[in-house]
Amino acid sequence: MLASSSDSLKDILFDIVLTYIDDLVFVMKVESDESFTYLYMNEKAYKKAGVSTEAIGKCMKDVLSIKVANDLETYYKEVLCNKKSIRFIDTSKSETGQSQYEESILTPVISNTGKVTHIVSVTRDITDKIIEKRKLEESEQRYKSLYDHNLDAIFSFDKSGIFQGFNPPFSHITGYKTGMLKLSIYEFISEEDYNKINNLMTDIFNGKSAETVCRALHKSGHKIYLHLKAVPIVVKGNVQGAYGIARDITEQLSKEEMIRFMAYHDQVTGLRNRISLKDYLHNAVEEAKRFNSQVAVIYFDLDRFKKVNDTMGHYAGDELLQQVARRLELIENEKLALFRLSGDEFIAIVTDSSLDEIKLCAEKILACFRSPFFLKRSVEYYITASLGISLYPSDGEEPQILINNADTAMYRVKDCGRAHYQFYSLEMYKASKREVQLEAALRKAIENKEFTLYYQPRINMITNTVTSYEALLRWSSHQLGFISPADFIPLAEDSGLIIPIGEWVINEACRQLKECLQKKSNAKPIAVNLSAKQFQQDNLVDMIESMVRKYNVPPELLEVEITETVLHNTERTLLTLERLAAFGVTISIDDFGTGYSSLSYLRKFPIHSLKIDRSFIKGITTNEKDAAITTTIIHLGNSLGLEVIAEGVETKQQVDFLLKNHCIKAQGFYYSKPKPFKK
Repeated sequence: MLASSSDSLKDILFDIVLTYIDDLVFVMKVESDESFTYLYMNEKAYKKAGVSTEAIGKCMKDVLSIKVANDLETYYKEVLCNKKSIRFIDTSKSETGQSQYEESILTPVISNTGKVTHIVSVTRDITDKIIEKRKLEESEQRYKSLYDHNLDAIFSFDKSGIFQGFNPPFSHITGYKTGMLKLSIYEFISEEDYNKINNLMTDIFNGKSAETVCRALHKSGHKIYLHLKAVPIVVKGNVQGAYGIARDITEQLSKEEMIRFMAYHDQVTGLRNRISLKDYLHNAVEEAKRFNSQVAVIYFDLDRFKKVNDTMGHYAGDELLQQVARRLELIENEKLALFRLSGDEFIAIVTDSSLDEIKLCAEKILACFRSPFFLKRSVEYYITASLGISLYPSDGEEPQILINNADTAMYRVKDCGRAHYQFYSLEMYKASKREVQLEAALRKAIENKEFTLYYQPRINMITNTVTSYEALLRWSSHQLGFISPADFIPLAEDSGLIIPIGEWVINEACRQLKECLQKKSNAKPIAVNLSAKQFQQDNLVDMIESMVRKYNVPPELLEVEITETVLHNTERTLLTLERLAAFGVTISIDDFGTGYSSLSYLRKFPIHSLKIDRSFIKGITTNEKDAAITTTIIHLGNSLGLEVIAEGVETKQQVDFLLKNHCIKAQGFYYSKPKPFKK
């Protein structure tokens, strides 16, 4: 279409715009009675309104429903009255029943006289916009709900680290309110963790998520521990800031620390335990290797601690251990670390110290036991400790070897009287190794039939005749050869093997006594030794009676020898001895004069004879005190009607002395060495 003038061109352009735009365009003429008639509609308006060109020149009520017409006239009259544009939204239903939203803008056309002559209505479908807006609002509400009601603290900060916002839980955790929005994250985080935050910020602003555990400052000033996660805020491909999610883990870490403490510390004393010792000693040895220094392992336990538990109960025992630990902790030595292994066993580790410093440390440990402990608030109790010391690297380069060697040294201290300390030596290792070999062989000795009974006669020195025999245990090991009783008897006592060995001795003595009775009618009594540990067995008397009956030997031909230490448990001992005596067994006190028994025991217990220890007999002709003690024992025994037997008689001079002082029975090499049964 060709345009002949500028006005024609405007008309053409105007027509094109109104025809092809998606908006609905209505031009309404304002009549003199202030009603409104249709003057113009574009194609979209005709189609949407569902009217034809016949609507032109008609008023709204003639074209539309009364309700719609009235609603529209209300808006038109507002424009007419105010002479200003207004905007309103209509809601309708589509053929499918979905809501549709249309936005209309009414604009007045005002003449030169200031009168509104026409009103132009432009209506646009904003359904998609409304739906999108509502989705956005719903999304914002969801985000706000997530933000405000999240149990974790959520906050945001810009690229400079300045806080931009945070939710209520963040305020609860940190104590900060709105004033925090002016703070930088670096003012909130503890200085010790600046490096962690720097790394986190670097990751975030490189577009990565990051997390860390850091310390933060509560508004009140105390530190809190946070598990912090952060994600970048990306807008059009650029990082504008970050969201942070923080969780207060202060209590959790406190509980974890408590669990860790309990795992690495003894629950009774609070000292570090065996697990902690393993790590500590390993690290101490490794450090000593690097710096060519020395490490001392001091292994110690409490002497006769079992007596506390047995007499006062385990609560008193725990109380004693706690008091010991508190005293040990008072030792001033920054190179000293203390550990409780178990029971009454402790270990002290001394690092990077000279031999004199280690000795001084051992002396300080011993000094902790010089004053009494008070149990159950008022019971005064003294106890000592025995210490064994091993050194890295001279006594071993592995932690467990050092502990074992210190333990070996401690037991040597106990063998030598307790209550002091000793350093480990190679001789101890050899002795300990032999002890292990002996115990292993001793456990198989009965099964391998390696034991033998030897007999030493007791002589009536006046008639020079045998009155009885003492059965003496001998051990000839298939593997180790002949072993002295002085070596294996104490080991049997400590290991508990003395119980089955003692039963074998009594059984063998009764068997051989039976054999003697079968060969001749004048068999002599046989004495067997009972250890203190055997005497503690509830079935001791029953066992002896069963052996005697098993071989059908007269009980008066069996004698038991006990030491004075057995007599300490008065009630139990009295009952056992009375049962043995009632059965017909003779009872002797061996090594009399070497123990600490009260002489009243001789009156109370059914004792038949006393045996004077060989240590007194050895010096009766050369030492006035030995002679006086021996004479006193003889007179005491004779006065009480007890038989007195001298042990270890080896010379004629000793025999003469004993006879002169009215001791008529003796036993020793002067008369005979111990011999096997067949001899």
